[in-house]
Amino acid sequence: MPQSASTMTVTCQDEEQTVLWADRLSHLLQPEDIIALNGNLGAGKTRFVKAIAASLGIEETSVSSPTYTIVQSYAGQLLLHHFDLYRIKEEEELYESGCDEFLEGGGVCLIEWANRFPDFLPDDYLEVSFEFTSENSRELTLCSFGSRHERIINSLKAFLS
Repeated sequence: MPQSASTMTVTCQDEEQTVLWADRLSHLLQPEDIIALNGNLGAGKTRFVKAIAASLGIEETSVSSPTYTIVQSYAGQLLLHHFDLYRIKEEEELYESGCDEFLEGGGVCLIEWANRFPDFLPDDYLEVSFEFTSENSRELTLCSFGSRHERIINSLKAFLS
């Protein structure tokens, strides 16, 4: 696993703030960006994906967790591939189903439960970890792995200053 290049943490007091950070992130995304989303059940990963999708012009109601299909793709301002690795038992399943081809397919990949299969991820990606701080608030920790995704954290940090 590559070493993190840059990290930042933000606290979202409610769902609205989580949606706001997803929107900020969406404006920085480029084709072939890989975003690994980690956190407990109900931490807000799918809600975050829906907010990014909406910012990219994708009807938010059409986005759902692809728990049984592994990956769903949506066309918006950018092509969006939404993965859910929760039910995957072995990494081989990802390759047998062709999931690895999406990582270089020109779209943005948002991968829920990516921490279950760290070797599936390329060397350069952005990790967003969701942690409950109270019933309604979350702490989002963003870590870049590789220089490509470090630019995203640097842009988000600049937004805060």
